Amino acid sequence: MKIISLLIIVFAIVAAIFVGGDIRAFIDVPSLLVVIGPVIASISAKHGLEGFKELFREGENQSKILHTMGVTGIIAGAIGTMIGFIIMLGNLSDQSALGPALAIALLTLLYGLLIFLFTTLLSTKNFGEK
Repeated sequence: MKIISLLIIVFAIVAAIFVGGDIRAFIDVPSLLVVIGPVIASISAKHGLEGFKELFREGENQSKILHTMGVTGIIAGAIGTMIGFIIMLGNLSDQSALGPALAIALLTLLYGLLIFLFTTLLSTKNFGEK
């Protein structure tokens, strides 16, 4: 059932992107690297190198690692957005570049939120449950 739910969510997000505009507007490699790098590094930083192996074994450790990845995704996305805002505000002399610069700045937050969404859904344990 979890796979079906994930597929429905992915379909809804991709459909919204296609209806709303060009998919290329949602892809920015530097923004993606700003988020993915810390998410991958968070595994070994918090769970050691064994965390990479535990990620593929279902259980409580996997849930903790996915939670770490999701939270790191949000934080890295927010930091990336702040970096983008700072760069954008430093270049206010070019008014025509504000829109595209703001869009790229917000992409890091979007990537972080998507990572959080999927890692939360993939987690076998719901945090807060007893």
